[in-house]
Amino acid sequence: KGTAFGFPFGIVANPSGGVIYMSDNHDGFIDVFTIGSDGKLSPLQQVQITRAGAPNGNPGLMVITSDPGGGTYLFVPDTAGGQIWEFTIQPDGSLLFAASFPGPATMPIGIAAANKAASINSYILTANKSGNYAYWFLRSASTLTPGTSAGPLNAPVGMVAVVNPQGSFA
Repeated sequence: KGTAFGFPFGIVANPSGGVIYMSDNHDGFIDVFTIGSDGKLSPLQQVQITRAGAPNGNPGLMVITSDPGGGTYLFVPDTAGGQIWEFTIQPDGSLLFAASFPGPATMPIGIAAANKAASINSYILTANKSGNYAYWFLRSASTLTPGTSAGPLNAPVGMVAVVNPQGSFA
């Protein structure tokens, strides 16, 4: 795709280093780049986001989370359609589609992940612009189970989870 993007929206770095993921909210892609020793980005992969089988997804901000067993995953909300996509991050940093989950159909704009200390469960949280609330999902293995919402909030537009260096909260 070169260096021209429709609407770069989110960027996140792979915690193992050397790879970044950028969402293009207008053109519906996630672009994957390797980072050279000189800092130069080289295209590795481009993933077309689809909604209902059509290439019209609107990927938003992204979050990376890991399982205790070693799997690493990228979660991406659809800012227009309300679903959440899950990708398995391969050893070379490329993405493999794993699943999509119905999410809040109210513009999930921000996303965060948190692991509960001494638990196999983790949480995916979204900040939703339309409706002004935060929403959470229980994540167990590769399944997201919807929780409840909290709000109304004052037009959330992003989200950050504060966790300890082990990726857990108390």
